[in-house]
Amino acid sequence: MSAPQLFDRALLARRLRRAAPSFAQAAFLPERVRDALLDTLSAINRSFQLAGALGARGGVFGRMLKDSPVADKIDLLIEADLTDAMLPGPGVVLDAEALPFGDERLNLIVSGLMLHAVDDLPGLLAQALRALAPDGLFIGALFGGETLKELRACLMEAEIEARGGYGPRIPPFPESPDLREPLHSIGYA
Repeated sequence: MSAPQLFDRALLARRLRRAAPSFAQAAFLPERVRDALLDTLSAINRSFQLAGALGARGGVFGRMLKDSPVADKIDLLIEADLTDAMLPGPGVVLDAEALPFGDERLNLIVSGLMLHAVDDLPGLLAQALRALAPDGLFIGALFGGETLKELRACLMEAEIEARGGYGPRIPPFPESPDLREPLHSIGYA
């Protein structure tokens, strides 16, 4: 059984390309998330030979990593995104629905604010687990179920009033409890 298609990948890529030139001017939220990811890494007493950053978004994580106390924990960082416009330089253009990494190749995968825009999150997480070495680490951040609920309600109310019905304008976001069982069944510890 395949996951329902909620996201138009080509449309998302076009929107990312359009946003890329001015993305850094409004990157306060991705920077805050990347800061939290780096803070998590600082508490881990080990280094990572090869790391992948899913959702490079202009290289925010890589740029922040260079200036952080944990920079020496990662030997090589591969930044990846849906479009080359969001890569800071050499990197991997990928669709998060089909990760291009071989089995047990990466020691670390970080993903900040990209996971909420995939149709098959359990499938992506299974692919990430396969790409991780046996002692690999996955650290991710995504929007949760209560994110933008007020905006969702306002848009729904306004569209019902104006058009007599509504269409989803904000995608559904998973709740934390909804992720526990899939992560465990996929094989995450």
